Amino acid sequence: MEFNAKQSSENIFYRMLDDLAEGVYLIGLDWRYLYLNKTAIGQTRRTKEELLGKTMMECFPGIEHTAPYQSLQRCMREKIELTFEQSTSKENGTPAWYEMRVEPFQEGVLVLSFDITERKRAEQALRESEKRFFAVFQYSPTGIAISRLTDGKFLDVNEETCRIYGYKREEIIGRTSLELGIIQADSRQKLLEKQKIEHNLKNVELDINSRGGAIHPVLFSWVPIEINHETYMVATIVDITERKRIDEQNLRLQRLESVGSLAGGIVHDMNNILSPMMMALGRLRQNVTDAGDQKLVDMLERNSKRAAELLRQILTFARGSESKRSPLKISLVLDEVVKLLKPTFPANISFQKNFPKSLWSISADATQIHQVVVNLCVNARDAMPQGGTLSFDVENFSVTEHDTRMFPGAKPGLYVLLKVSDTGTGMSSEVKSKIFDPFFTTKEVGKGTGLGLSMVTSIVQAHEGFLDVHSELGEGTQFKIYFPAIASVDATQEQQETLEAVQGNGELILLVDDDAIVREIAMISLEASGYKVIIAADGTEAVGLYGQRSGDVRLVITDMDMPIMDGASLVRILRKMNSNLHIIGSSGTADKPRLKKLEESGINSFLAKPYTTEILLKVIYETLHQK
Repeated sequence: MEFNAKQSSENIFYRMLDDLAEGVYLIGLDWRYLYLNKTAIGQTRRTKEELLGKTMMECFPGIEHTAPYQSLQRCMREKIELTFEQSTSKENGTPAWYEMRVEPFQEGVLVLSFDITERKRAEQALRESEKRFFAVFQYSPTGIAISRLTDGKFLDVNEETCRIYGYKREEIIGRTSLELGIIQADSRQKLLEKQKIEHNLKNVELDINSRGGAIHPVLFSWVPIEINHETYMVATIVDITERKRIDEQNLRLQRLESVGSLAGGIVHDMNNILSPMMMALGRLRQNVTDAGDQKLVDMLERNSKRAAELLRQILTFARGSESKRSPLKISLVLDEVVKLLKPTFPANISFQKNFPKSLWSISADATQIHQVVVNLCVNARDAMPQGGTLSFDVENFSVTEHDTRMFPGAKPGLYVLLKVSDTGTGMSSEVKSKIFDPFFTTKEVGKGTGLGLSMVTSIVQAHEGFLDVHSELGEGTQFKIYFPAIASVDATQEQQETLEAVQGNGELILLVDDDAIVREIAMISLEASGYKVIIAADGTEAVGLYGQRSGDVRLVITDMDMPIMDGASLVRILRKMNSNLHIIGSSGTADKPRLKKLEESGINSFLAKPYTTEILLKVIYETLHQK
């Protein structure tokens, strides 16, 4: 009975071990498995028969070279308790981790195996989460800084914060924003007071004083968090320097658009003033016989044409009108610029010119080339506050295939090279890399828009040329501008286009313009050239006159920019009355898109204001003789 009771007690004990969630191993001194409960057998992925009575080396070949075996061997040898972790895989191939607790006893060792797979997975997920957080924190494009609320000392900052503040991470941690001079004491106090009321701060605009004196406008947000029973503030800092710059540029562009609209109105009125002057000069030329008076008429005509060119240039800048090109000698433009600027520049700035006798011509808009040279001269003047030399060198230049590799945008061929050099302060490489950017300027606020060199680039590229700049601090600056040459043009060829005045033969013209002086001078010029003229001050009056004389009117000349009824509306009505009527539209503010619309409105020809009598007669002749 005693033996049965003892055996029954052992059976109960082993059944209890089998029911444990932990694996239980008894391993003898000869490394044979003496006992394994059900959990242990499941962990080994063997059967009970394959394990009991066999050594570990028989069941698991090569195990003697593993760390777990070394731990078991040490436990047996030194009679100490050990704990270690072992990784393996389950029957379905998923990873598994076990914590092994080993205790020595007289016949061997007892091993308790705890499945810690879920804990390991949780730890791994936590580590991965920490890595993701670190990546988000460290490499976020938004500055992130953690500081203690009580004393303001930084606990951690990311790379963007270091960039904005201008300090290294180790220079920031443990210090306060006041110690670094990032913000002023009163600014931080206002933030703290605002935080007490609102708890969280969101997108407060601040100016950050970074190392070196640079000021960064930022959007600052503040959220409190608890770490180890202490309050810390997590700040996000968004650098809005670029956004501010873009906003400022947009405001400038809006102002430029306003200037463009204003310029269009001014050009319209000025063209109405210049048109009668230019036509009257044509009449005067026919009646002046004295040589001295003829020179005065020539001078007035040149200046009125130059004024018309300047007006067209204003419109080109304001609205992007097409430029008019003709053969041009750059040396003539330079002579004119020097005469214009020399009296206005400081006396301590001297001018030097070097032009060869046989210089090729270029096909260019003289006013735009004039603008390029003036822009470069003004920049050179500002770079020589103590005086210096401004030099102009022009030469014929042949661009080879090899040269095109050094000059982006260049094509092989013949060019005229213009060099504008000064002996001024020069530029650093950083400034030089930005000088052609729109709105970039090194001048004080109010003393420069930053558009000068940007417009220079635009004009040069529009003329299919390219440019290069060389500058060193303290060694002055040289701009090299290459314009495609037209070597076939005779150097003595005049730059003015002459037009043949074609006389009329009694044809009746209806002239429509809201400007009384334009109507009067145009009528005088046309009647003196053999035409008959009737005039109207607006579109409504013109419709009435044409209705009365429709059988006699051969041609209508109408201003396209009139009150009451504009030119386009008048043209539509006249076309309904007579689809074959010859109509010339006239305007001084027609940019390329608008000119296309005017041509589509039904006019036969377009006459750009201001115009001379010769141009007026030529357009009339060509329109009347259109097939």
